[in-house]
Amino acid sequence: MAGGLPVYSAEAQALGNIQPDWIGGFSTQIGYKNWSFNALLDTRQGNDIFSLTKFYTEFNGTASTTTIFDRKPFIIPNSVEETVNPDGTATYTPNTTETLADAFIDDGNWGRNILDGSFVKLREVGLSYVFPKRYVDKIKASDLSLSLFVRNPFIWLPEENSFADPEVNGPGTAQSNISGIETTQTPPSRSFGVSLNLKY
Repeated sequence: MAGGLPVYSAEAQALGNIQPDWIGGFSTQIGYKNWSFNALLDTRQGNDIFSLTKFYTEFNGTASTTTIFDRKPFIIPNSVEETVNPDGTATYTPNTTETLADAFIDDGNWGRNILDGSFVKLREVGLSYVFPKRYVDKIKASDLSLSLFVRNPFIWLPEENSFADPEVNGPGTAQSNISGIETTQTPPSRSFGVSLNLKY
């Protein structure tokens, strides 16, 4: 620690990996009499992302993380001060210097913006009903069905990521092959729909 703030290594270090440890998915379609239910879920686990949403919202003071210790001076937990002795050895003593959340967040530590990119997404859920033939015959049709669906109903994220959807491809379509960089993209929308299928 120096002045109540962390001291960072001057050497480059690997802080994350955009490649997930594993990916998986699950889909199902269940039918019972005239009803059918379908769902699609997938997951990606063990990868990291760099989040500019985290950086900007913390810099502007709009992120919940900026309210730590009620925005009052605090001592960074479990921090120590290093003193180099004349013989070259180091002595560590508990840090007693207070700092503020904005100084701690905006101190050049870009590694703070690397987040666990794991997620579980329920992509779609649907429910369909096929009307019995006796009703279909009354309108002189061969088939009639009604479907209700919702897309992107739920996403489960690690506790540390309250900032952005980690399923990103980089800054803009021109560089869409750059994975793992979240550039303040618009959150994905949840959509609801109704589908009526009628065949004659």
